[in-house]
Amino acid sequence: MAIKKFFLTFTVVMLVFLMGAGIALIQVINNAEAKAIAKAQEAAEGGFDLPDTAIDGPGNIFETYVTKPMNVLVLVKDEVGANTDAILLVNFNTYDNKISMMWIPRDLMLTRDINKDGDFDNDIINMVYANSGLDIDKTIKVFEDEIGCNIKYGAVMTLKVFRELIDELGRVTFEVPYRMLYNDPYQDLHINFQPGVYQFNGEDAEKLLRFRKNDPGVESDYVNGSDLQRIKMQQDFMKAVIEQKSNLFFIAKLRDIINLIFDNLNTNASINDIIDFLPEVLKADLSAISMLSLPVTDTTDHIHLLAVEDELDEMITEYFKAPAN
Repeated sequence: MAIKKFFLTFTVVMLVFLMGAGIALIQVINNAEAKAIAKAQEAAEGGFDLPDTAIDGPGNIFETYVTKPMNVLVLVKDEVGANTDAILLVNFNTYDNKISMMWIPRDLMLTRDINKDGDFDNDIINMVYANSGLDIDKTIKVFEDEIGCNIKYGAVMTLKVFRELIDELGRVTFEVPYRMLYNDPYQDLHINFQPGVYQFNGEDAEKLLRFRKNDPGVESDYVNGSDLQRIKMQQDFMKAVIEQKSNLFFIAKLRDIINLIFDNLNTNASINDIIDFLPEVLKADLSAISMLSLPVTDTTDHIHLLAVEDELDEMITEYFKAPAN
């Protein structure tokens, strides 16, 4: 059961955490207990208010292990450019064993002139990674200033990794709620779904989650064209993945998935960072993940978005607390 829970939790959380490490399961089990007790005692001596069970060890290594809560920035881009199509802030609340995820609209306006053209009208948050020279640490600094929270790690993946992860997990049953027809020859992107239930493989899942608007003249309930409806679709699909894969035993695919993630990720996290934190991930209740969206208001062009600062501050305080690195 412990091995099953390890692989299940690791696989699902990697869809948002996406910081793989080329380690074997036996290495984690052999080293986790000693690290657990040491980390818990270190945190207690540092003044953190830990649960009573935190330093009772040895006991259950996955109950004993305690690290500081942290935020992780996850960026997803296509294979061609450096702008990021999907942006998530993930909080691992190690004291309450909870995970919170906040989708950040790619069209969110920045408070700075990252293009250095003297004009703020075209400075949006999906350009930050590209304008930071593909540097993770510089990218994190901009997001910390814009969102208002501490971020420990960042990870950038391509859509190719997402496609292959879904194929490794197996097809996902999901209902398409409305007509989707969109063609972009420049990106070789062709989306064509009628309303109904589908068994999505990786390629079709990517198309589903990239969809923003229909071709001209196509009648559909989907008319917005902004990133907000796409975020809702991504959240619903993520919930479907968690629900459908939560009782499957994927241990035979562990090595393939770890290698897939580790070989295709740009991150500031090391293998040792992952080993240290992995036992905390195992304790989280995947069925209770908080899926949130950064609060925004529309602009006159109905495409670009502005953060609602007071609501964002409340969300950060409630779900994304984390100490400075």
